[in-house]
Amino acid sequence: MAFRSVLIADDEESMRHLLTVFLRDHGYEVRAVANGEDALKELQARDYDLVLSDVRMPRMDGLALLRETQRLQPELTFIAMSAYGSHDTALEAMKAGAYDYVSKPFKPDEVLLVLRKAEERQRLWRENRRLRTELASEYRVESLVGDSPPMAELLKQVKKLAAVKTTVLLTGESGTGKELIARALHDLSPRAALPFVAVNCGAIPAELMESELFGHVKGAFTDAARDKKGLAVEADGGTLFLDEIGELPLPLQVKLLRFLQEEEVRPVGGTRTERVDVRVVAATARDLAAAVQAGRFREDLYYRLDVVGVRLPPLRDRAGDVPALARHFLSRFASWSTRWSAPPSCARGRSSARRTCRRWCEVRQRRLRRPSRCRRRRSRSSGRHGPSRSSSSARRWRRREGTAPAPRCCWSSRTGRSSTRSRNTGSPRDGSRSTRGGR
Repeated sequence: MAFRSVLIADDEESMRHLLTVFLRDHGYEVRAVANGEDALKELQARDYDLVLSDVRMPRMDGLALLRETQRLQPELTFIAMSAYGSHDTALEAMKAGAYDYVSKPFKPDEVLLVLRKAEERQRLWRENRRLRTELASEYRVESLVGDSPPMAELLKQVKKLAAVKTTVLLTGESGTGKELIARALHDLSPRAALPFVAVNCGAIPAELMESELFGHVKGAFTDAARDKKGLAVEADGGTLFLDEIGELPLPLQVKLLRFLQEEEVRPVGGTRTERVDVRVVAATARDLAAAVQAGRFREDLYYRLDVVGVRLPPLRDRAGDVPALARHFLSRFASWSTRWSAPPSCARGRSSARRTCRRWCEVRQRRLRRPSRCRRRRSRSSGRHGPSRSSSSARRWRRREGTAPAPRCCWSSRTGRSSTRSRNTGSPRDGSRSTRGGR
């Protein structure tokens, strides 16, 4: 995003004139005022992308203007200017919400550099917000397909559980949408703006699972060249989704149980613990109750995870959703297929593209039927290129290269012409003339 309009507030007329001329030369629309009150009136009368204000001004200083700007337009970028001896005030302005500050006296290019950095920051912020909105719309409850009674009951339960921090265990067959429900729980909760971290417990080897989940310190094992935060720490404040929890090995189940009880993380090889605030949502396609009876899953961990159990119905129990699902997937795959359905450029009636494609095929055929100039030179020479190639070996090489199938482009398939020679006779396959000698 490029800033267009800039508001300058400074009590020095020479500074206002300098900045106005310089920024206008670089394509900005600039208005300059002498104090904070006039700047506030300008902000209420017009829309600006950025405010460049001095900290010390009569009637209303820069800090007061910044507070009013944050109250009226929180998304507006504010840059403070300060003279020598007032750096503490400029830092106070940054704590109050200013993006950056420029020290006087300064070169005009320094101001331009700060503006460019602010533009990049604003662009990344807008893009991040757009991607978050798209992701939230994809996994929101309204995007879940199905209006059968089992799905209606499931969505009703999800809306009730989203507002609380209770640990949830999602069970159901493979393909019933457990991760979609976990994301819906996160997006409807007060933690929606914070991270959602998904961990597939069945895809990570048992030796690396503890390091991935809780992190490690430098030197904890052979390849630990630096400290690494675990996924539980990355999800601090948000939701940690443990998929395929039934595949977790028994030694790691003990550490996961302590993590759920104490809400503390100790990295591998570390001596200090770190408190985290995460909501845990687990999912499995296995029968954990049977796994507890068989001794493959800890009973205390099972009851710690199964505070609230949500079972996802399979499709055979909600046959009424089949037409809606069919329409959903048809529209989704149709949108994907349109990207690849367009014919190549040389098949759309463009004579120049057809000539280019035909010329490429002819050149390619000539290269396949005979050795390159470099290889012919090497076959006749000796010394560093090695011994010369005998005539019989050269003939075998040409025969082997000549039998290689030629790539057929849209031009040759449309016109019926082919420059590929037969394996046995060396003549064109379809009886047409060869393109070896040109058109």
